[in-house]
Amino acid sequence: VWMSDHRSLLPAEAQRATAAAACASFLNRLADEEDGPCVPKGRGPRRDRYLGSTLPWVRGKLLEGLRMNLEESLAQAAAEASNNDDPSASATTSKKRPAVLSVIRRFRVLQACLSLLRDPSLFDPAVAIVADAIAAFPEDAIPALFADEDSIRSLLDLFVVRASDVGGGGRATPVARTRRLVSYLIVGAAGRGAFGSAVEKFGLRTKAIASICAACLAADEEGDDEPYHPGRGEEGTTFYDDVDVAHACLV
Repeated sequence: VWMSDHRSLLPAEAQRATAAAACASFLNRLADEEDGPCVPKGRGPRRDRYLGSTLPWVRGKLLEGLRMNLEESLAQAAAEASNNDDPSASATTSKKRPAVLSVIRRFRVLQACLSLLRDPSLFDPAVAIVADAIAAFPEDAIPALFADEDSIRSLLDLFVVRASDVGGGGRATPVARTRRLVSYLIVGAAGRGAFGSAVEKFGLRTKAIASICAACLAADEEGDDEPYHPGRGEEGTTFYDDVDVAHACLV
C-alpha cells in the first residue's frame, strides 16, 4: 500500500525491477508440480484441473508481466553493450550494475524461463526473455546458464525440440531460431571455458553428444541452414540468427 501511494518517489527502473522480481519469485514458487505450495493434495479432478489449466494460465500471466517489466531495461542495456563494443563510441555508460541484472541473477530468471519451455503456450515469451537477456548481459548471463545441472539439461533438451512439439504447423522458424540460440550459448560458454567443465562436472557428456547430434539432424530436416527472414510486422533478426548450428556444434 505504501509503495502504491508513493510510487512517484521510486525511479522507473526500480519500479520495473521490483515488478519483475515479484513475477520471477512467484514463477519459482510454482516450479514444483508435485509437492508445491499450490498443488492440491492427492490425486483427483482438482489436481488435474490445476495442472492442466490453472497453473499454465497463471504462469502465462506471470511470464507476460516479467517480459513487460524487463523489456525496456534489457533493450537499453543491450544498446549500451553495443556502444561499448564500438571503439568509436564514447564511454558514457555507468559502471554501476543495472538493477535488472541483479533481478535476473538473484531470482534465477533465465533458469525459470528455460523450465517453462516444455509448455507450448509459453515457448515464445520464455525464449524471448532469454534471448534479450543474453544480448544485454552476455558476460554474466551465459556462464550463469551453465552453472547448474538443471539449466544445462534444459538447454540440451532444446536441441532436440521439433516444430511438432511446440504447436504444430508453421512453427519451424521459432524452433530453428531457438536451436540457433542454444548453439550461440554453447559456443559462448565454450569460449569462456564453462561448457566442457560443466558437462564433465555434472556427468552430462553422453547427453550433450546425443543432443548435439540430434540438433544437426533436425537442422538438416527442418531447413535450419536457410537464412531467416522476419515476417510482416515482426522485428528484424537478432544477433544469433545467422548462427550455423552444425558448425557451432563442432566448435
